[in-house]
Amino acid sequence: MSEGTGIAQSSPGAAAAPPQGAALPAFAADVFFALPEIGEDMLARPAGETCPQFLAKLAASATPEEAVTFCAYLLPWPAAILWAHRCLLARPAPQAPRDALLVALVAEWLKSPAEGAARDDLRREALAIAGPARPRTPPVWIALGLGWSAGSLSPPDLPPVAPPAFATPRAVNAGILGLLAEVSPGERAATLAEFLSQARRIAAALAAGQGI
Repeated sequence: MSEGTGIAQSSPGAAAAPPQGAALPAFAADVFFALPEIGEDMLARPAGETCPQFLAKLAASATPEEAVTFCAYLLPWPAAILWAHRCLLARPAPQAPRDALLVALVAEWLKSPAEGAARDDLRREALAIAGPARPRTPPVWIALGLGWSAGSLSPPDLPPVAPPAFATPRAVNAGILGLLAEVSPGERAATLAEFLSQARRIAAALAAGQGI
């Protein structure tokens, strides 16, 4: 994904991302049906597999990075942001002050109460910093995923404009793949496996109705 890639604004009635407690789809095809934009971000297509089966198939394929893309679209958006943040923490801390600030903002958002103005203020702050940022580093992409996750894209004094449902998974995917691209070739397979293990743990907790 190029640095200039933007997210087209949707109408106020656009579909919202599923809440944190939402059940995960049983079959991989359900993910493609719910968010067809995933087909623009990966080549593989499901053929009747369950989500765990399709994820395992992707991870064992010639392009295992597509497993990251599938997880980004599979997980409900709060869980996807949590996963992305855990991937950030698994890598060396960013040196750029802006990126370090964005990582801290995402962490603060994750710890904040699910309802309330403070959480939306954090989301807006992350979006205000990450939106114009260039280059779009992994922390920038993940902060954009947070910024595009809920609420409105417009300022508080203007009519609300809902983000499209694919915006957060697309940004999370770009951020995690960007982290993976920074890893040396000799460490890439192990890092990818670690990232996918984190996603599987989050998905398992959601499926079991446990907190994440």
